[in-house]
Amino acid sequence: MKEILQILGALFALSFTGCGEKISAEIGQNAPKISAKQLDGNAFASNLMQDKAVVLAFFKNGCASCIKDLPKLNTMAKEQPDKLVVLAINALDTKEVIADMAKRFGWDSMIVLKDELAITSKRYGVAVTPTLILLDEQGIIRARIVGERPWETTEKILHKALSL
Repeated sequence: MKEILQILGALFALSFTGCGEKISAEIGQNAPKISAKQLDGNAFASNLMQDKAVVLAFFKNGCASCIKDLPKLNTMAKEQPDKLVVLAINALDTKEVIADMAKRFGWDSMIVLKDELAITSKRYGVAVTPTLILLDEQGIIRARIVGERPWETTEKILHKALSL
């Protein structure tokens, strides 16, 4: 019985680290690679983030805070296309559900991604939604916003961390 519990404990621990992969998404560190796909099935091209501030917005269907914040992030991306890229990343819902959300809510200035194997979510240590991770133009993690907050607070953190 003790050995079974040890094995289960080890498997549980591995599930949070991407099969032994070290989570390297700490503030001040280089951002881990994004291993998610665009909704058309193509791999995400990281060159789209080059020399721009990036907001990684981890979301799921049914998350009221996500639905409230993502349109505001979409507007920010629309207003500053030369300075900001917003990646809306979902590891929990199907591509069809994600595509429906993007269409229904008009997310036309963000890049919406499906994290099929939750690799990106694990690399960034995402356990809840919404989670926003802010990267500067050099790909350094500058801030992490977890859970619901008033938009005004989120916006201040975005502007301060990303010099927008």
